[in-house]
Amino acid sequence: MPFQEIAPRKTKAMYVAEQILATIKQGEYPVGSQLPPERRIAEQMKVSRNSVREALRALQIIGIIESKAGTGTYVSGNGERGIDLSRVVAFVEGSKDLFEIWEARQELETSLAKLASTKAKKSDLRNISTALEEMRTDSAIADNARYLEANRIFHLSVAEAAHNFVLMEALQPLIKATSQQLLDEIDLGYTWQKEQKDLDTHKEIFVAIRNHDSDGVCKAIKRHFTLLDKYRKGYNDLEELGETA
Repeated sequence: MPFQEIAPRKTKAMYVAEQILATIKQGEYPVGSQLPPERRIAEQMKVSRNSVREALRALQIIGIIESKAGTGTYVSGNGERGIDLSRVVAFVEGSKDLFEIWEARQELETSLAKLASTKAKKSDLRNISTALEEMRTDSAIADNARYLEANRIFHLSVAEAAHNFVLMEALQPLIKATSQQLLDEIDLGYTWQKEQKDLDTHKEIFVAIRNHDSDGVCKAIKRHFTLLDKYRKGYNDLEELGETA
């Protein structure tokens, strides 16, 4: 393995990002190849999984790597191009634990869902409904990876129903970044998605859009992210216990 233990001279996540970028540039991990699991990288670099996670998220946001539900993290087509490390620094150091990204995603999704409640076509409603049904099916059989993918499609379908290309383009990298965190949670066995309340909030969003209820969809989005915050806090508490054990 090419990763080395690091010295704490600057942000640990930055060291992690630099080493991952170096291995990609050197051809150790060519385009399309899978990176080692997060835990293995953390063990080799002698850092916490949170540091590795921050680095991976930053690399994902700028398109160097991509996550695939149920399989892992892969080097994308952008991995073979010239990489400006300052862009990675901006994401790693400017948004601790992705709080600001989650916050921005909530604001964008609220605006998009509100627009969808007035502009959604029948085909849009069918797409949202299909994704919701897939989530129900995957939850019933406890298929976490498929549930997460259906969840991603649900939120993208709502965004598409708003018929606003600019807002849609702004949302997509935020969904990619937060999807990485949800994949991490699944990897640790954190099964928030099995909760019926999560399905209920998605249904509330869909019903409000179908009923052209702008106020209702805004409230549903808020309830959805409040629930996510609750589950993510529980996950972070469990992870912290695991790392200090």
